[in-house]
Amino acid sequence: MAEYTLVEYDEETYRPGEPTDEQNPERMPEDVAETLWKEASKQVEVELPSIQTGGKIKLKNRGYAGRVKLPGGHSVVLEPKVQVERVLRLLRYAEGLESFEFLDRLYAADTIDKFYDAVVEELASGVIKRQRKGLYQEYVDRKEKSEVVRGKIDFREASKKPWEPELPIEYTELTPDIEDNQILLWTLFVARSSGIASDDVKGKVRRAYQSLAGMVSLEQYRASDCLGRDYQRLNKGYERLHVLCHIILSQSGPVRGSGANQMVPWAVDMETLYERVVANWLDDRLEDPLSVESQEEVEIGDSGREFEVDLVFYRDGEPIAVADTKYKVPEKPSTSDISQVISYAKTRGVERACLIYPERLEEPINTDVNGVRIETLKFGLAGELGDEGSDFLTEMRLPMLVS
Repeated sequence: MAEYTLVEYDEETYRPGEPTDEQNPERMPEDVAETLWKEASKQVEVELPSIQTGGKIKLKNRGYAGRVKLPGGHSVVLEPKVQVERVLRLLRYAEGLESFEFLDRLYAADTIDKFYDAVVEELASGVIKRQRKGLYQEYVDRKEKSEVVRGKIDFREASKKPWEPELPIEYTELTPDIEDNQILLWTLFVARSSGIASDDVKGKVRRAYQSLAGMVSLEQYRASDCLGRDYQRLNKGYERLHVLCHIILSQSGPVRGSGANQMVPWAVDMETLYERVVANWLDDRLEDPLSVESQEEVEIGDSGREFEVDLVFYRDGEPIAVADTKYKVPEKPSTSDISQVISYAKTRGVERACLIYPERLEEPINTDVNGVRIETLKFGLAGELGDEGSDFLTEMRLPMLVS
């Protein structure tokens, strides 16, 4: 068993074979690398041994923070370049969870693993307590065939097969098998499948899952299904549990089937996180007549295709600039990134385009290209978000665009 650490965007090379040092392995079993390639290629770029790799295994973190469990007790730790505590607070901001004060103690974790443990344990404990208190139930309309009549008979359906002893009936039933509880069960299933939680937490997850499984159907849900739900007096306590479900599901990989050996990576996509943080912060701070739209779809002429622009800035409802967030920090912007953001500007009919990075580039640009002013700007993550954002606005000179 071994633990392999990959810092985001850094590349590591291993020789095929069993590790010789669990703390700092120089080798990796080839079947482990192959599983990583098959099941977690979104998080980790994997090159299996070949002539091109010199017979070695090459791994590269694609910009994630988290952990991927692998067969035989092996695991890959995906480490961020910024402090874990900072990542988690940015995650809270990006997901719009600032108002949930009970999350504060969860964000005191100093590693991704401890944070995951804290969130999963909080959910499992909450489900167990809710089970003891009594699950929220709703009246649900049911249809089935039965020899015992309850509710009303669907005579139209029954007349089609009058020889059958079982009659089609319709009735209303008070049941806990509803979305509020199905979301809890699905999230516990995903957490259990990840294999990331510590042994103590795994036991609690197992008890919570079993307490629900006999009464609630296992249905698949998305992270977005957990927020924006309606709560009233009887199910108010579910809001807190659904927030925890959202945190777990929003960073979890897809679940393939329901086999015993499935692997569900849990990792924060730092590129998406950065994009959301910048967009949300600007949306919160900009005031009339300025505004910003994120992930705006723009048609490309008559081609039937669309651009998805990270940020479009408006003044009095008219576009004035476009921007693309880039979490990676190269020495200078790539030609393709420059071409892309210029295309965005041309399509939106604006004369200003920006590439936004979390750090200052060694070779920044600020120049005119085909009638578009393009420049590289910094929206940092190292300091307080308010200060970093204010510095960005000053550098972008947005207040000057009002006049």
